[in-house]
Amino acid sequence: MTNETVSIEIPESIQEKTVSVEVSDNLGEPLEGIEIRKDRSKVMIQNPGIGWYRIDFLGETHKLLGFTTAAVLAPMDRPSPDDTPVAVDAALSWTEGASEQDFEAQASLAELAGVGWIRDRLRWREVQLSPEEYVDDTKYDRNAQMQTEFGMKVLQTFHGTPEWAVKEGDHRGRFPADLRIAYRFAQAMGERFAGTVQGWEPWNEANADNFGGHAIDEMCSYQKACYLGFKSAEPDLTVCWNPCGGINTDSIADAV
Repeated sequence: MTNETVSIEIPESIQEKTVSVEVSDNLGEPLEGIEIRKDRSKVMIQNPGIGWYRIDFLGETHKLLGFTTAAVLAPMDRPSPDDTPVAVDAALSWTEGASEQDFEAQASLAELAGVGWIRDRLRWREVQLSPEEYVDDTKYDRNAQMQTEFGMKVLQTFHGTPEWAVKEGDHRGRFPADLRIAYRFAQAMGERFAGTVQGWEPWNEANADNFGGHAIDEMCSYQKACYLGFKSAEPDLTVCWNPCGGINTDSIADAV
């Protein structure tokens, strides 16, 4: 942020070889006020000002060992999510191997960018273990709460049907054959995430092979079941279409 010293870690693999560091702005102009810690673990840049910067790590004979980039932003008054056109599909909860701190850092970046709506992703099978058994506290609950606290509205989508809900001979990449299961799950999620998820997409790219390869009539029937489930839980909840992926055919376009 502005009026702060920028601190950047030098990668361990090149710390001993790093002799100097050069910092330039987006126009290629060099910056002054650069200090390397004695143990060569970090570079400190004193008040560089708002902007984008490139940091070059240099060895003997000015050889480029590596580089990274950084940005300095000004604190901003958060716009209302309804007043900004900026939205992002982050799928935050699907970040592989991420810690709670990692999730929060990513959400913070979205907030600093002025994001109003942020799209996340949920695996159905990780939330509902049986028809009557739900996992009480998951990363999906925590991340929805955290992103809401950052002042953003959350659009959630889900897929990955639990094994118990899959018809024999089918697979978990498809809708449950019994749409009452989808209705009840949507109803439960609408109640569970009230106040922390402001919009839902009942599936992701359901026409794509890797998300079930559903026909348009299947998508419409499933959409209706989930829509009614969500609305029974929270009448004012935004329920979006389960989006199509790839090239839309005439039949899909006509049905939508």
